[in-house]
Amino acid sequence: MQNRYVGDVGDFGTYGLLRAVVGAQPGAIGTRLRLGVHWCLVPDETHNDDGKHIDYLARSKENLTRFRVCDPQLFDRLGAVLSRGRNVATVEQGDVLPADTRYFSRPLSFQDLHGRPSREARLSRRAEWSEAAVRELRQCEVVFLDPDNGLEGQTARHALSGPKYVYHDELRAFAEPGRSLVVYHHLDRKEPAVDQIRSRTEELKRALNLDVSPMALRFRRGSARLFLIAASDDHVQLMTTRVQRLLRGPWRHHFEAPLGPLSAR
Repeated sequence: MQNRYVGDVGDFGTYGLLRAVVGAQPGAIGTRLRLGVHWCLVPDETHNDDGKHIDYLARSKENLTRFRVCDPQLFDRLGAVLSRGRNVATVEQGDVLPADTRYFSRPLSFQDLHGRPSREARLSRRAEWSEAAVRELRQCEVVFLDPDNGLEGQTARHALSGPKYVYHDELRAFAEPGRSLVVYHHLDRKEPAVDQIRSRTEELKRALNLDVSPMALRFRRGSARLFLIAASDDHVQLMTTRVQRLLRGPWRHHFEAPLGPLSAR
């Protein structure tokens, strides 16, 4: 996550999904679950125009019937957030997510660590950062991780671009009994999206030692965004129902489940 992305159309989809999964939308069924957000924050980059997609918040008739109808409260609050600046702190303070949501917003960067001896220093900094996030969000029933690029690939965790990924062992540190995870992953153009989604879903299943594959939801606005939902045994029935309801309502025009939603056990 970068601060410059706050409030873009991808954020709208992200928060809409989180509000639905934890039961924070008006009329939600079942018990509301406490949310924790690990921003996986990295410094803003300037080499491209990513994050510019905020025109959906213009209160045109088309936007009101296409976006605001999905979650009017969220739409209005995100508009107010953007008026105060594009920063995760404004989201935390803007009642976008439930009031008892816990956040871990410490950024991770290796830009100040150079040379061969820096490898151990980078690994140490990252380990301490990850452990601090687990401590901060320990009381949360659902934890969302928002890495800039997504799940680990070929990039080493101590590389300069390593902070843009989340690694399997870091996810496992959060995966305690009674806690569900939601993880963001950015799809690329190296292979068909459905193939990437299938492989990433199975990868997360193995990494977390799950009985069944996580739910995979693709948000179809802006860049190619994938959300993987690893529901705990305690939450699987409730989350399945909530995701199915999301896909039957106005959000169905923006989200799809290309592999099919998870069936309750």
